[in-house]
Amino acid sequence: MITEVIIWLTLTGLVPGLSGLPTVWGIGRSGYNSSTRKFNLSIPENIPVGEVVANIASALLNEGNSNRSVSFAIVDGDPYGRFSVHADGSLGTLRVANPLDFGVRTRYDLVVLLKCTDTYDKLCQLSNQTYAVKIDINDVEGYPPVYNTTCEAPEREDRPQRLFNLSNVISKFDTGWIHTSDLQFLTSKLRKELVMRVDNEVCGVTVVAGLKSLSDIGWANIYSSTGATLNCSSSQSGMTVQLRLVSRTNPIGEFQDLRENHLINAEWLNDVRFGYFWVFQIDSYRTVSAATIRCESTPIHFKITEQTTTYSIQFTIDKLGCARGKFGPWCDQDCVCKNRARCHGFNGACLCPVGWIGVACDIPIPAVALVTVPSQNIYIGSNVTLSCAAVHFNVSSMSLTYRPFYTKTSTVLSNQTTGIEFTMNAFRDDYNGVYRCVAETAGARDVVVEKELILNVTSCPPNLYGRFCHHTCGCKNGGRCDRWRGCVCRPGWRGEHCDRPCDRGHYGLNCQSVCACQGRGTCHHIDGTCFCQAPWDGPDCSRLLPGLEGQHLQLLGILVIPALFLAVALTNVLRKKATRHVSRQQDEDGIVLVEIHTEDEEEEEASNRRLPWERREEHLNVLKMIGQGSFSHVVLAQLRTPGKEPVLVAAKSTCLADGRDGSERCYRDFYREVDILISLHNQSERREGDNRRVHPNIVQLHGIITQSRPRRILLEYAPRGELLHSLRESRQDPDTRLSDLLPFALHVSRALRELETLKIVHRDVAARNVLITEDGVAKLADFGLARDVYASTVYVHTAHRGQDDLLPLKWMALESLRDGVFTSRSDVWSFGVLLWEIATFGQEPRYPRVPCRPDCGQLIHILTDTPAASGTRLEWPAGCPVSLYRLMCQCWAAEPEDRPDAKQLEQRLEESINDN
Repeated sequence: MITEVIIWLTLTGLVPGLSGLPTVWGIGRSGYNSSTRKFNLSIPENIPVGEVVANIASALLNEGNSNRSVSFAIVDGDPYGRFSVHADGSLGTLRVANPLDFGVRTRYDLVVLLKCTDTYDKLCQLSNQTYAVKIDINDVEGYPPVYNTTCEAPEREDRPQRLFNLSNVISKFDTGWIHTSDLQFLTSKLRKELVMRVDNEVCGVTVVAGLKSLSDIGWANIYSSTGATLNCSSSQSGMTVQLRLVSRTNPIGEFQDLRENHLINAEWLNDVRFGYFWVFQIDSYRTVSAATIRCESTPIHFKITEQTTTYSIQFTIDKLGCARGKFGPWCDQDCVCKNRARCHGFNGACLCPVGWIGVACDIPIPAVALVTVPSQNIYIGSNVTLSCAAVHFNVSSMSLTYRPFYTKTSTVLSNQTTGIEFTMNAFRDDYNGVYRCVAETAGARDVVVEKELILNVTSCPPNLYGRFCHHTCGCKNGGRCDRWRGCVCRPGWRGEHCDRPCDRGHYGLNCQSVCACQGRGTCHHIDGTCFCQAPWDGPDCSRLLPGLEGQHLQLLGILVIPALFLAVALTNVLRKKATRHVSRQQDEDGIVLVEIHTEDEEEEEASNRRLPWERREEHLNVLKMIGQGSFSHVVLAQLRTPGKEPVLVAAKSTCLADGRDGSERCYRDFYREVDILISLHNQSERREGDNRRVHPNIVQLHGIITQSRPRRILLEYAPRGELLHSLRESRQDPDTRLSDLLPFALHVSRALRELETLKIVHRDVAARNVLITEDGVAKLADFGLARDVYASTVYVHTAHRGQDDLLPLKWMALESLRDGVFTSRSDVWSFGVLLWEIATFGQEPRYPRVPCRPDCGQLIHILTDTPAASGTRLEWPAGCPVSLYRLMCQCWAAEPEDRPDAKQLEQRLEESINDN
């Protein structure tokens, strides 16, 4: 009886002299019953693992021999191993051993055995007893965390430091002033510069940054005092975006909200210099693809200058995802998921695989797994395999049945004693329905477990339509491929492939709207906007310009004479043949310079475009040689421009000598690359300070030197060099996988998308012409000069349009080899070869059963002349996923319109990277 009383007192925390023991979580009013030795506890389901829920002691350990050896064990009532008892000095501690879950089990009736192992102690021998501990689990609101599949984040292997990334910031006023300092928090890698919180329920993220610098505070004060607001939109449908500026004092309510929601750093809170805070909030971010955010302000009035302007900001947000086993906005929290369960990046919730339940997916249950192979992207015509297997129990029989929609009759597809695999070749519409797999055991304790799977496949493979998905869409100008109708054109376009604009006088969707333009005005085929001819004006060209009423006929007469002169001049120009001629002269060093002259007007225009980019040789400090060829070389140099910080550049130059074969070609390629890079920069909307910058995946131009010799192009320096070199080096690293290299291909696809938008063709997309920066960003380079510097063995002399040229034959598209045609789709063919280079870790492309160095005629033959009439293509690289090789083959389609465009390449590669 003494032992029983002490145990009860210990469980209730009332034993004198045992202060400092962990407090009991809860006991029912009945307390300890001496006749049945029962104890009642009540604990919340979110109690931490390792927490002590009760202390069990005995008079045996407090009287007589204190060195008695005792042990504790849970002998019944804990089928999932949620608790444990350990001897701890003079008592036993009952602890939580694994996460609890009210949804799995609401009560545990534990039987705890207290046993003394000292066989020579009579008191000890009489004290072995069992105790019943009833533990009620209390439901806790919001626990366990919910796995929201609509806003999953990818799992990364490169251990990113945050769940989201914001980049590509463009911030400007419509007056041309660029203001970026207040937005540095968007691209900063330092956690202390911002606060970030994620919301799993609404698939949202909130980012807050404090403004401290005087320039930022001054700008924010102007913005706030005008009452301006920012209206934001996203490239992803359904996404809601808000970007607002919150003042510390006005309105006080918003600042208080930030404090109460722990969105203010202690540093900001205690430092009154932080007067304003940017708050960026996004909800319904349901995809893993990047989203472009654009925010525009209402009018802002500057009282000092009496100017009214609007402010806009554009940036990109990406779900980076956390490494496996981590979650949270900063990827610094540990997941509890077990048994290969997926951990949600937002809140750490576990998505249990079949056969596991519980907060941590560590409780096994009998289950049936019924899945399709492939698991996603199933189309009409796909080969689909249904796989059915029993998990955590032995079966005596299994069956797979099929019931079409809207009927009650089921058909047995397969009966097995183990697992079932059932394949449906060329999936058809009538295969859709409800599939059920039933597994059962034989014996006294029968177990029957079943699983249903609904298949409702209605889509054709991309770019195909029709009942049997055998027609090709080939939609252009943004047209959408519909399963049954084929191309559904955007407003302003018509035709089977959406390749023809509306007829004159019509516009809009299906070209059904009639233009309202008068006065010989013409309307835009997309939105019906009227383009008026003088002297008519107005939305519908029905209003004469002020002061010209009754005079428009005289005005037309006045314009006739200049028009006639212009027509005569234009006729004379067209009669002249647009040719280029080459002259040679010696400079002061005796080097023969090759000058290619064009028409005076074209030369003057080109010179004017190049003038802002001209730099002086004396501002260049050459450091070392990077690459050298017969007619050109590349050096590493430091460019010191007055008023600017020195910058490292790769200086590319031509070395032309009299009578040297190819010098004219080098000169031509030099100015071709100069003009393309200047065009890229001039058309770019990206800015850095006062300078335009090209797309982040295209090499940056820092200037040119053409007024002295040698002529040079000054380009961004990429310390890691060519992609081809990196690929070949990676062969020595056994840990390098193809998935580690695919981001480089994704970067190049983005560069091609930019070129496609600007209607610029590269003509030489290859691994040797892609540079890797220090932080692992791939940049497309070499728009015409590098073919002699890097690998002249891959270029072949050929007469192209009457002039000798060096061409990368094995990277060229069929139409380029056959007809000399280069387009953005021929760049896509070359990109397919680049993918092949990446998949083979830098091997030189070699076609089967042909010479290593085929000429142009041989290549055309092997690409077209085969029994299948589809031509020979580069072979499937070892270890390359089938989806990636399929993408390569699509890039090598004989017809250019059948190849994916740059945007589709980017999307496919993003999917491939996420899958890996």
